[in-house]
Amino acid sequence: MGEIYMLDGPVITIGAARENDVIVRLPGVSRQHARIIREGGPSYWLEDVGSRYGSTVNGAVVTRVRLWHGDEIALGGWRATVTLE
Repeated sequence: MGEIYMLDGPVITIGAARENDVIVRLPGVSRQHARIIREGGPSYWLEDVGSRYGSTVNGAVVTRVRLWHGDEIALGGWRATVTLE
């Protein structure tokens, strides 16, 4: 098991640059890669922000998609599983 990131803000940024909330320095992860947006309480969305290699959820390439419990996010060499309580 890897690190755990809390989705406690309205927007969580993910990428290789230091100014991101979640810093990922792995192959295929852009400086500004994606963000997770909380809308309307328990609703979370993943948005690719124009990354070079794209983002996938459950193996499908996405630009914006609602996240559900158990979804697997992949950004380059980084993987994360969504756990919503």
